Amino acid sequence: MTFAQDVAGKRFALVGAAVGWPRFHPGGPAETLRSRGAHVVEKLSEDLDYVAIFNGRQKGRAEGKRKAEKLAAEGKVELLDRQALLHMLRPDLTTKNFVFVGGFDCEVEGVSESRPQAMAEAAGATVLPKVHPDLHYAVVGRRRKKGKTAELRHLEMLAREGLEFRQLTEEAFIELVSSQGAPRESRGLADLVLRMQSLTDSGRMKRALKMLKAESFQLFLDVTDEHLVGIVRSQTGASKFYSTRVHASGDYWCCGHDLADCMGMQGRICKHLVVLALGAVQTGEVDAATIEGWLAQAVSKSPKREEQAASDTILRYRSAEAGEVDWRPAETTPEDFYAF
Repeated sequence: MTFAQDVAGKRFALVGAAVGWPRFHPGGPAETLRSRGAHVVEKLSEDLDYVAIFNGRQKGRAEGKRKAEKLAAEGKVELLDRQALLHMLRPDLTTKNFVFVGGFDCEVEGVSESRPQAMAEAAGATVLPKVHPDLHYAVVGRRRKKGKTAELRHLEMLAREGLEFRQLTEEAFIELVSSQGAPRESRGLADLVLRMQSLTDSGRMKRALKMLKAESFQLFLDVTDEHLVGIVRSQTGASKFYSTRVHASGDYWCCGHDLADCMGMQGRICKHLVVLALGAVQTGEVDAATIEGWLAQAVSKSPKREEQAASDTILRYRSAEAGEVDWRPAETTPEDFYAF
């Protein structure tokens, strides 16, 4: 496999836990760097080339972050966040051949950019019309499609014959093409909808988009550099609502007005959090890259109850509804979601 940037011989230190590390890489960030010939050390010092700082909680993270920032301010090391490190470690797809087998959840009727073939070509790869010995990546979708079974058998035959290629799920493929973009590239709503296919299951995405297309939502949002918190009203009754939140660390929770867990979570990001995230981006309250990063951290986590914080949000919402506090909602526009 060829890569866009050579890191062999470079010295790295990692600060914080890198939860939700992409599946196309071998192991975590340390294993990925070592497989590329880089040195990963535990001690922060001025003889390092890079320090990667992740948002996941880890013993000593705060102290390590402060020391790394001091070294960077002195011009002795370069700091990287998760997205910048992923961009540095991205595989070079410009010489690679892809084949796509089956149907894909990310495809949106009438939106050519949502086709995985178009995503691969936008990254500079070549798309083969069918399984062929010249392939480098085979991406297999969950959906049925004419010829899928025969193509899978062909892939199995090529693997038995010793052909070296990577077989990816749809989610891993989206992570792969997402790594090709510039680390701080501005991303809009359409890109976020696409990338979230790898952060939660397609059923929740479809239910969230159905909600946003059906009506305009008044989202009561609280956005800071560390969290997105808000109230999402239920479509089943005017008096029913959910307090939902996600933090930069990836911690998240969603509960009803009675603080009972949202039944839609089941250990993963629920549709109410998807609605909150997409709505916050669509209304301009937060940028898409930030939310994508936070939700990527949440993928490998279980919901974390925050009863006091949720109670405070619910009390503030009820006070706003009663006109006792000034908390004005952001209003979503259904038309902006029709393409999805």
